[in-house]
Amino acid sequence: MPPVLHSLPDSLPMEGAISVVLEDGIPIFRASQTVQHRIEDLLMQQAEAALTAEELAELDRYAEVDDYLSFVNRIIYGLRPCKGGDKEVQSVSITDEYAEIFSALGDLQTKIDTALQRYAIEQITQKITELRQRDEQYAAKYGLTFAEFSEKTAIDENFVVQIEQDIDKTWEVDLADWEFCCKGIEDWMQKLQHILLA
Repeated sequence: MPPVLHSLPDSLPMEGAISVVLEDGIPIFRASQTVQHRIEDLLMQQAEAALTAEELAELDRYAEVDDYLSFVNRIIYGLRPCKGGDKEVQSVSITDEYAEIFSALGDLQTKIDTALQRYAIEQITQKITELRQRDEQYAAKYGLTFAEFSEKTAIDENFVVQIEQDIDKTWEVDLADWEFCCKGIEDWMQKLQHILLA
């Protein structure tokens, strides 16, 4: 049973909202770059500050559209011949109670996939927020961005001496953790985009 769309986001363009790509010779429907950018903007806003009621409703409607596209793609992709090179699918046990509830709400696999996707987006967004807060703390402590601080400590000995005298002798520990934060933000953003583009 396909998901039911009660309404469309007001910002969803009536033309050019959907793109089509070929995967193994099968047409797969995805949100266009314009729509994806709007969703990413809302998610990033949510990570940095609370969304308004209107923005939350807009994000929910986009999620419903994404559910529908996923349902359509799953049906189409499921019709293709299986290949030995396909990605391995892992099995997860679900209690009868939850299986019954999800089944009553529609296609069981679709609902589970949607729940996992939303949980992943929520957790990744939270992780990005935490890493950004640490990044901002280091930037405030040293008065520079990570890129600026990393470059200056690598080439300016006087700057290093000043940092050790005035701020923190263990700045190298901070630098390593700061680099971890920035790399983590980049990695988690890529994972988030991968989920949104899937």
